[in-house]
Amino acid sequence: MKILSLIALVLFTSVRLGFGQNFQGEKFIPKPGKPKAATCAPPTTTSFLELNNVRAMIHTAGNLWQRPNENLSQYEVPKNSGIMALFTAALWLGGTDVNNQLKLAALRYRNGQDYWTGPLSQVFAETTYEECEKYDKHFISTRDEIREFNAWFETGLSDQQNGTNQQAVLFPNYLVPEIIKTWPAHGNTALGQDYYLAPFYDFNDDGTYNWEDGDYPWYDIKQDKQCNIDREVTSTPKRVPIPLVWKFGRKPLLLRRTMKSTT
Repeated sequence: MKILSLIALVLFTSVRLGFGQNFQGEKFIPKPGKPKAATCAPPTTTSFLELNNVRAMIHTAGNLWQRPNENLSQYEVPKNSGIMALFTAALWLGGTDVNNQLKLAALRYRNGQDYWTGPLSQVFAETTYEECEKYDKHFISTRDEIREFNAWFETGLSDQQNGTNQQAVLFPNYLVPEIIKTWPAHGNTALGQDYYLAPFYDFNDDGTYNWEDGDYPWYDIKQDKQCNIDREVTSTPKRVPIPLVWKFGRKPLLLRRTMKSTT
């Protein structure tokens, strides 16, 4: 296989569009704020992406690379070299309201709070404190663990059809990864959220994520999709919230790359 491993991260964010602030290059010290109809605490989760000879820090608050409470970077290339290739980055979103007034969510050095975690309701773009807290995490999966899960599941189906016991032989002591069991595929429709959130492969095409039916976080493990290194992905936007960050491993043209997309 040309691509031996892949990490995908799903981050759900709620966005407050406000007026841009004057530039301030101060340290990363989060300030309190309120998204619409909710008193959510600022997101606090930090994770590292460590593949492809890169060690990159990411945050659920919408900013990337910058170390919490420090005016320092953590996007290290090559990994463990002490060389920081990028200082900071963030998702910027803007638009005009019905009065043609600019509304902007643009983090700069995390000197304010424009993003909160959790999916929004589809009609009024609302969230709750509980939803913000629930989604203040990174949902990280790897291609290798998904490939192994799929092989384990399909071997079990073959055993049922042929009366064999190959699953126990080939996958002794196998445990389904927790991320597959808890993948945030669906929103809470009682709160007005979209039913479909994080993408997944629907093994039996019933429209509902259930790992016991063979469903798994979406990866093209069959390699039947057309993919290029640099491409523009278009889809029907359903909300502001879903950025993806991913990293490829062990493919020369993708060496030392980290990618991010938003739908």
